[in-house]
Amino acid sequence: MIGRTIAHYQLTDKLGAGGMGEVYRARDPKLNREVAIKVLPEGFAQDAERVARFLREAQVLASLNHPNIAAIYGLEEADGIRALVMELVEGPTLADRIAAGPIPLDEALAIARQIAEALEVAHERGIIHRDLKPANVKVTRDDKVKVLDFGLAKIASGETTNSDLSHSPTMIQSTQAGMILGTAAYMSPEQARGKIVDKRADIWAFGGVLFEMLSGKQTFSGETLTDTLAAVVRAEPEWNELPPTTPLAVCRLLRRCLHKDPKQRLRDIGEARITLEQGKEMEEAAAEGTARYRRNLGLWIGAIAVIAVALTTLVMLQWAPARRELPLRQVRIDIHNFRVNLNSRPRISPDGRYLAYVVDEKLWVQPLEETKPHEVDKGFPESTGTLFWSADSSSLAYSKNGKLYRVPAAGGAPIEICKLPDTILDGAWSSDNRIVFSRWRSDLYQVSAQGGEPKPLGLVDPETEVDFHQVMFLPGEQALTVAVHPKNGPIRTDIVVGGQRKPLLEHGWVSAFSETGHLIVNERDSSWAVPFSLSDLKVKGETFKVLDGYLFSLGADGTVLYSPAGLPTQNQIVWVSRTGEIQQKIGEPMTPINSMALSPDGNRLAVCAGATDGFKMWVLDLVRNARTLMTGGEKSEPSSVWSPDGKHIFYETRLQGLSATLSVRSVDGTGEGRELGPGRLASVSRIGDVVAYDIPVQDGRNEMWYMRIDPRTAAPEPGSQPARYLTLSDPAVLIRLSPDGKFAAYRSAVSGRSEIYLSRFPTGEGRWQVSVDGGEEMMWNPQGGELFYVDGKTNLFSVGVATQPEVRLGKPQLLFSTREKHLQDYGFAVDSDGKRFVMVQSADDAANAGGLYLLQDWPALLRQTLKK
Repeated sequence: MIGRTIAHYQLTDKLGAGGMGEVYRARDPKLNREVAIKVLPEGFAQDAERVARFLREAQVLASLNHPNIAAIYGLEEADGIRALVMELVEGPTLADRIAAGPIPLDEALAIARQIAEALEVAHERGIIHRDLKPANVKVTRDDKVKVLDFGLAKIASGETTNSDLSHSPTMIQSTQAGMILGTAAYMSPEQARGKIVDKRADIWAFGGVLFEMLSGKQTFSGETLTDTLAAVVRAEPEWNELPPTTPLAVCRLLRRCLHKDPKQRLRDIGEARITLEQGKEMEEAAAEGTARYRRNLGLWIGAIAVIAVALTTLVMLQWAPARRELPLRQVRIDIHNFRVNLNSRPRISPDGRYLAYVVDEKLWVQPLEETKPHEVDKGFPESTGTLFWSADSSSLAYSKNGKLYRVPAAGGAPIEICKLPDTILDGAWSSDNRIVFSRWRSDLYQVSAQGGEPKPLGLVDPETEVDFHQVMFLPGEQALTVAVHPKNGPIRTDIVVGGQRKPLLEHGWVSAFSETGHLIVNERDSSWAVPFSLSDLKVKGETFKVLDGYLFSLGADGTVLYSPAGLPTQNQIVWVSRTGEIQQKIGEPMTPINSMALSPDGNRLAVCAGATDGFKMWVLDLVRNARTLMTGGEKSEPSSVWSPDGKHIFYETRLQGLSATLSVRSVDGTGEGRELGPGRLASVSRIGDVVAYDIPVQDGRNEMWYMRIDPRTAAPEPGSQPARYLTLSDPAVLIRLSPDGKFAAYRSAVSGRSEIYLSRFPTGEGRWQVSVDGGEEMMWNPQGGELFYVDGKTNLFSVGVATQPEVRLGKPQLLFSTREKHLQDYGFAVDSDGKRFVMVQSADDAANAGGLYLLQDWPALLRQTLKK
């Protein structure tokens, strides 16, 4: 709908969606203002009940003219689309405000008074809201309250209530354990039982909203829909959750609003307004109570601190027998198109309320008490960037297109923190607004969350280390842990204290600190617990495994975000048609596959696959279904390519981090590999006289080179010297020579996002953009005249390429989505006739695709593990 015009209103952005429609920001060019437009989804256009409710909402809003109710400007219908044109109310919802914690008493009472005024005018006109909740109340920048969404409103004398709750369009139904339900938590007992309701249902909901503002907690909740409704019908609110400064009159008001029996409930919302408006007495009482509370706070805060230290020590040393037993629950997060990704891995907020993740090139934040996320930003490739939360969970930081941004968790415009020279690998955000992040092939950096110039911390050793990965502040924020990427050996974890770095763990990387006194470490696709002392910052016991899977983050409330399959561990090579049909499996599943290269005759496949002792390169005989080990051990061969006669394989060997050496060896197994020089292998010409490769430069640039070789011996031509082809400012590029050797396709982010380009070879003249909406991996059709590429959304495209008499590119044609076919979106090869592909499928794809889980009560899992 973005970009469409309804009547004369131009839709510019989507604001949200609910049971009764989708809401968009729109531009009114006639009156030069912005408005909100609620559109009835096309799927409901034939639903008479939905249409009737939609039209009734327009009539209801038109009859209500009050500063605390969002106004309606009109009802439009164009091209079969019905839309309400309404006042655009900026600012967070009340639910967003409560998500940050209890609202101060005087502020909460002021908000409640305005809500009561809005309900009073509606009730006077015989209108019942029926869906009052924090998410349907907005608070503007000048603290003006606006009550929204009268989509479920009914005229008191004109409509009966269907006893089947499943017909309520805002009712959230779920069979998933641990899912918190929104609207059900604010239903009155009579509404929950399916009985006819009157204005006292709104009074009940008003009491629930006021209780939640003061306590910061939902008045009624449950693990399932049934549990939530049962709590509404039978349970009492946790009255002791109200702050100690709450005036007695407010406590009495809440009890009357939340009385189970509607006959004993407050009779009129105007009585609530009067109670909240009794001169200045209520606010003065609230202010005096707050002041008295703060004065007393100074007298006993020292004692509380001593008690807190004692309790912390007790938790660390004797936590297991002292902690209350809670049920261990696991909830699968069903995110369409989601796959586990290390680079932009999902993160749960420190308070356990929000989930941030990247799907379909969009960054999303989802409150875990709701079923739908809100979009934060677009154009966010899944293969780049990182996400991390502020210490108070109020904001999210992320990197995109060479910049670091922050955005409120409740939604809003992203704010630029700083510019980046290259990719961020991870980051951490302290409570005093320090952000520490790691850069690709560089040092740790620190910058203020308010903005500024990042400053290096001078902790990397360029002689022995490449860079740092996972970065995490420990409780107290006087120390942080970092995963060290050495040039030799496995990933390890160090601890940074006072600007000094010390060894902590020889293997693995820390993803979380548990209140039980354990570092949670990821290694070998499993999560391990390491007993750890915060007082002296040392490991204090034996490591033990807790989870089979990759743990992403841990909230303070004990909610864990993880993937039970970890990262893909087994890959299956398959033949795939141009329509995406899986035609045949090739060989047995292998450890994670990095790259593949098909021989010119299509009968053999060179495969680089990972293993515990490094990468190994195999040659698979596709006719005999046999495989031969070519290289292995400590060396790493991330890519390879065949000579045109099929007698040699060119490959790269990495011995020093990201530095690579080009090598070549005979396929018949005779002789050892011969080094050709530094560089990362990219392509070989069709006649075998040129090898093209790139050399990363320390400042983030990449230089593309080529060398002349003898096609018979695959050795450099005597007297020839390597020559530079192109220099790009990208940290990672990819180059493929055309079959005739006169052009080169390459990947570059020169435009701000990764795209595929074409230029003449070896002169580097010209630059034609091949892809139109992002490009990552590409391969030529061996027959020429066609280039295949995968975009940032994992779609495989074909583009016709003509070079004579001039360069002409066809429109990209979508072949299929690799994700929908459960295929990896990298490392594909093209058969000699260009009619099919060799691609990779995760052998454990069912567990890995969409395999994101919430585990509630992490300490319970540790208890179970310790008992075993």
